[in-house]
Amino acid sequence: MEKAFIVISLCITLYQIFFKKSQFLNIISFLILLTLIFYTTIIYKHFPVTGLFETLSFFTFSILGLKLLIKEDSALYNLSSNIIVSILLSLCLMASTKKTAFTPDALNTILFPLHVAFSFLAYASFTLAFCGALSKIDTIKIQNLNYIGFVTFTIGLWTGGIWAYKAWGAYFLYSIKEIFSFVIWIYYASVIHIRFIKNNIKLLKISTIIGFIIVIFTYIGIGLFMKNTHSLG
Repeated sequence: MEKAFIVISLCITLYQIFFKKSQFLNIISFLILLTLIFYTTIIYKHFPVTGLFETLSFFTFSILGLKLLIKEDSALYNLSSNIIVSILLSLCLMASTKKTAFTPDALNTILFPLHVAFSFLAYASFTLAFCGALSKIDTIKIQNLNYIGFVTFTIGLWTGGIWAYKAWGAYFLYSIKEIFSFVIWIYYASVIHIRFIKNNIKLLKISTIIGFIIVIFTYIGIGLFMKNTHSLG
């Protein structure tokens, strides 16, 4: 049932890629994924961000929501963001959905959904900044997206640290995912200061593209292929 929502959203996104970009269709796709989140929350009795299917759908939902808030008419920006959305939705279809409502005790805390939600809001901001770096949108928007991403990622790290302490007795467990998350934080702490450098447009765009690659590697590469406390199933 969950994948039916993904199929509809994917069809809408592909229509926009190959035929016509539409703000109305973006809203429809966003509402479909919002309905999916409510549906899975009711079915599994927890905020749906505990597996690969759920995190991919929430990542996509975050991108669409932020895209609606930050309106941009650039054709390349909208094309690149729609391509990324379609890739994420396609990965959703390949991922398995949950088989049971059971969740470990460590996840039964408000800190866990806060940690994940803010982390993926940050990922969405970094993704749209990447799309902006590929196009000719105002560099101030790229800077602001990086800044929004940095702030929300900071909140995600803070809530994640408190959650880890309550669950495992340590704020930082030195797993590969946590180390790379700290690398992302340090990296974007540097990127948001590029605005103080003269003639910074090229440097900002290159740094934003590299940052997005690090983010995707941290989320999918480490989560899927390296065993750690954040492994995706």
